[in-house]
Amino acid sequence: MAKSKITSPRWPYPGRVPHHADEPAYGLLVRTAYHNGSRLMYTVFEKYGLCKGQTVWDVDPDIVARFCQADLVDGGADAVRAASPRVDPKHVAIFDERFLRDQFSVLHRRWCPACLEEKPYHRVWWDTPYVSACPDHGIRIVENCGCAKPPKWRRSYPTSCTEGHDFRESPREPAPPWEIALSRYIRDRLLGRPRPGDALLDSLPSLGDAIAALDRIGQASLDEKAGLMKLRRELGRAAIAAEGYRIIAGFPVEFERLLDRLVADDGKQKHDRRWGVEKAYGNFHIWVGELPKDNAFGDALRSVIRDHARANVVIKSGHAVAGGAAFDLPGIDMATAARAMGVTFERFRPIASATGLIPGDSLRGRPARLDADKVDELAAKLKGNKSRQQIAKELDIAPLGVAKLIRAGLIPAIVDGKTDRENRLNIWILPGAAACDLVERLVAGKPASSGENEDLIPITIAHKIFRRPLSELLRLVLDGTLSIRAVDPGAKGLNRALVSKSDATAMPGRPPRPGLSPYEFAREIGLHADTVHQLIANDAVQTEATGRVRRIVDGEAERFRATYATTTALSKEFDLPKGRSVMAVLNAAGVRPAFPRPSFRQVIYLRADAEPALAAAVAEAARKKNSPLPANGLDRYDAARRMGLDAFVVTRLVAEKLLPAYKLPRGFIVAPDDADAFMRAHATSTELAKRMGKKRAAASIAVLRRAGVAPVVGPPTCSVTLYPRTAAEEAIDAHIGAGLLIAEINEQESAEPVLTAIEASKEIRAMPWMLGQLADAGFLERRRRGRGLPFTRDSVARFKKAYVLANELGALIGRPDGRKGGKTMTDLLTDLGVEPVCRRPEFQTFVFRRDEAVEALARHFATQADKCASDTATAEARAKLVTLREAQRRLGISSNMGSSLVREGFLRVEKHPSTILVSPDEIARFAAAYITPDAIASMIGKQSAIAATTLLTRLGVKPVAGPPQLRFQLFDRPVVEHAISEWKRDPSIEKRPSRDAEDFLYAGDVARRLKTIDTMVPALIQAGLLRADTTGKATIIARVDFDAFQSEYAMSNEFMDAFGVGHAKGVTKALAVHGVTPVAADRLPRALFRRKEVERVVRGMRR
Repeated sequence: MAKSKITSPRWPYPGRVPHHADEPAYGLLVRTAYHNGSRLMYTVFEKYGLCKGQTVWDVDPDIVARFCQADLVDGGADAVRAASPRVDPKHVAIFDERFLRDQFSVLHRRWCPACLEEKPYHRVWWDTPYVSACPDHGIRIVENCGCAKPPKWRRSYPTSCTEGHDFRESPREPAPPWEIALSRYIRDRLLGRPRPGDALLDSLPSLGDAIAALDRIGQASLDEKAGLMKLRRELGRAAIAAEGYRIIAGFPVEFERLLDRLVADDGKQKHDRRWGVEKAYGNFHIWVGELPKDNAFGDALRSVIRDHARANVVIKSGHAVAGGAAFDLPGIDMATAARAMGVTFERFRPIASATGLIPGDSLRGRPARLDADKVDELAAKLKGNKSRQQIAKELDIAPLGVAKLIRAGLIPAIVDGKTDRENRLNIWILPGAAACDLVERLVAGKPASSGENEDLIPITIAHKIFRRPLSELLRLVLDGTLSIRAVDPGAKGLNRALVSKSDATAMPGRPPRPGLSPYEFAREIGLHADTVHQLIANDAVQTEATGRVRRIVDGEAERFRATYATTTALSKEFDLPKGRSVMAVLNAAGVRPAFPRPSFRQVIYLRADAEPALAAAVAEAARKKNSPLPANGLDRYDAARRMGLDAFVVTRLVAEKLLPAYKLPRGFIVAPDDADAFMRAHATSTELAKRMGKKRAAASIAVLRRAGVAPVVGPPTCSVTLYPRTAAEEAIDAHIGAGLLIAEINEQESAEPVLTAIEASKEIRAMPWMLGQLADAGFLERRRRGRGLPFTRDSVARFKKAYVLANELGALIGRPDGRKGGKTMTDLLTDLGVEPVCRRPEFQTFVFRRDEAVEALARHFATQADKCASDTATAEARAKLVTLREAQRRLGISSNMGSSLVREGFLRVEKHPSTILVSPDEIARFAAAYITPDAIASMIGKQSAIAATTLLTRLGVKPVAGPPQLRFQLFDRPVVEHAISEWKRDPSIEKRPSRDAEDFLYAGDVARRLKTIDTMVPALIQAGLLRADTTGKATIIARVDFDAFQSEYAMSNEFMDAFGVGHAKGVTKALAVHGVTPVAADRLPRALFRRKEVERVVRGMRR
């Protein structure tokens, strides 16, 4: 990263601290700044050129040495530079050593508490993550001070963080011995100290190369197949490198042990297709071979691995090991052996592995040099061999049948394609006479068939008829149990051997297989096959292994049938319509399935739980079915009329089992006694409301809710709310009694007059909610009248007599209705020193004491009256005043123009609380002194004000005022009338050369002369740097003013040639270097400079 421009202080720090040999520049800077009182280290680094995103190693060590006064000592600056990191894209150099970029980091602080306690300065070797322990104290290097995140250089002090955690008080944990040894080696080599026992590592070019080598060796020792990044996340960099250092420290013994572990562990990856040293040592062998040549470290490792490979690994002849010379082994190579056998090399390798010529069980590789005698022996075996397909064709059976005969030992095989599944072989090589030998053994000495005996059938057909494996029948024939009766001369292969049906039938049967298959168990129990597989997976049934399959043990079907039952079985047992009926009954009884759904396809219950529940449900149903029906039973419509309810409500009551009923094939009936008993025990909300004298049921529901009486049933289950009659009537009667008492109290207090909120608001002239605020504050009194809380008339009268609202006083300022007078009176009374008794925001409006307010207003208006009476002429003149709107109409100007004339002082007015007045004399004075462009256009017969202002500009008449102070230009009337009279006497004045071409420039002309954008000219005028006038809608600049502007200021593009740049921004940057800043930079779109300052810089550059 490139260094930023240094903006350091001008003078060195006054207080100097001594520099240590292994202290980097950023450590010295922090220590010196802290010693001199600086506490904002982020600002300190910013002063020395570090921007956001830069690391502290970017600080310049020469500047740090100068401002920390380290250069006062001989060689001090060189010492700071040597101890500071020098970074390039790939490496970090410190002293005479070099690290890889990822082996050194200053992102966070790292420290040894004991070292800081002895000498409080930062050691540069702490900044490599491979130094995890202090070599002097044997404790771990600390990275966290106790804050949520590790401390950073810009947010810490020499011995503490900004939160006050002292680094010297950090926990001191003992470090592992080999991590201490590794840290000592890194420190001593970095500082150039002697290391007599590390000559092998010292032979590597740099310390970074040595650390990388230790990393790789440590990875191979801990877990070669895990990957370096994964090990770093789990163990840390230092632990991996320390393991590598331990092996190198014990070289070569420990290194040989590492190689032994790699060779013993090379079989974990079954599908690793590599072999030889690559399979034995993996990628570690490749790394050792890539170590630098003619280097003691690399040569030593390669020598050991070559000797180890010769003794422990099957090596391919002619191939090098670890980059050394190739081995020459005895024997013949595989390609020669393949040619000798008449097969291709690709086919020979699996044949050699299957026949044992190559040790297929060895995981250390395969030899490329073979024993010649064994090759000759294998070649003799393979002479005249046939494939499985050829033998199957000769025997007239399927190729799969040949494989079964090989399994049964009836046909010998040179190479069995199923014997080496790990190497994925599928090669079948059989002796050429295998088929003929088998047939001859079967039919030897047997007579030929005449073809007339129908009892004789080929043995290949017999095994299908009697469902016996072919290999079993052939074995019985060879054993003498089954005889070949004849030979079919016209048949082929095994079809030549004919057996008798009667002999095959008389053979003893096959012993039955123990247990049941899942499908047999499913058929016997009445389950789905997938349900049985789920039961087996969940160990619900007991199984045992039989060969390659598992079968359910004998007796398990009877046990399962006695313990469990499906819904289908239970429905048949208890005569229920279907399985869902069983599930509904058991669910209502709280019986759950024995196995959860949907994991199991079918629903299965424990018989011990399901059968009692179903028996009880069936008995209850039978009892109800056999019970006699009432003689005068009521259907739902009759029951509804008898109970005073809706028919739908009766149906819901029966469904909720609140009303007893007798089920019928279609519908139900209710006994009259049950209906009457139900209504005697329950009352509807409507009935209870009528008891209260109310029409709506909601009145009774609210009363009962407050009384804590819960309904028996209600919405949404039922459209009618039913309550327990006794409790509900007691609550209603209690409510009625309380209501009569309130009525008596209201009757007693009815003699006291009251006002409603609306009536009281009209009396007091306040909003209703203001009355509530006054009542809460105690200004008004309320009395309970039924549900209402009216105000007493006496309290309202007392309030009106003692207090007054601000809006009631509006009549005193000429507003009899008080409209919009509250704020005016409030401001006036406040100015007169009257404090309100009620104010916002606690109250809706202001309230004053009536006597204080009236007295203050009387004094105020009395003073005003005396002043008017003392000056009758002023009073008469005021009576003649007109409003500002009328004055604007008389002068023929707009309202916006009138306001701007008043604001700028051209039109004098008298301001009153509610309006602005203008005297007729002032209107006459303004009309005699000034004239507008519209009036000028009417005077000279022009159609627009722009034509009038253009004519006046050519006649040399300038406006008195104009934009932006006024909406349009205003001219001096006598000057205009004199110019117009001269123009009318001599119209040739207008024909003369245009004065604006000589004395004026338009804004566009100025922009073109300045070579800038059009918006620059209005910005200059707005900033007050360029004077201008307005002619109608056009802006004109006097030539004199433009010349004065050019002599004072200059645009940056004017000096591009002088600075040798091709853009105006280059001029601006060059002037900024010399300290020349633009004028009004925040208000102008382009850079503008003072001409004298720019010319001074240009003259200096030329000198």
